[in-house]
Amino acid sequence: MKKTLSILIVAAAGLALIGAGCEKKADDTSANTAQNAIEINKAPTPNVVAVTYNPTGLAQKTITVQAGDYVEFRNSDLVPHWPASAPHPTHTDYPELNPGSAIPAGELWRFTATKKGMWKFHDESNPTDVRFQGVLIVQ
Repeated sequence: MKKTLSILIVAAAGLALIGAGCEKKADDTSANTAQNAIEINKAPTPNVVAVTYNPTGLAQKTITVQAGDYVEFRNSDLVPHWPASAPHPTHTDYPELNPGSAIPAGELWRFTATKKGMWKFHDESNPTDVRFQGVLIVQ
């Protein structure tokens, strides 16, 4: 009987150690998961920077944003406006800065600025009107 009892005690001790090891590992995983969630939450939230078309021209001629920010072209005029990058008519400097058609009065168009640099843009509806020409700086 002594032998059996000894074996059971050793076996029970072994299970306790195995259980403790598993429990420790589970705690590490939970801590890592929590840390990853914190890291994800630290990611910067993109800003929305507005460019407003008014009847008298652009409300601001130079717009500075961080890469990843949204640039929102708002048409507060009574006529359509069509933002497009330089040079006219090819718009090849920053092709993403082009909604593909005019923004109707009272509407808006948004894109994510990802290409760092200084980008000139104009109103494709009035490409030579300096009141509707501007510069987008993406840092």
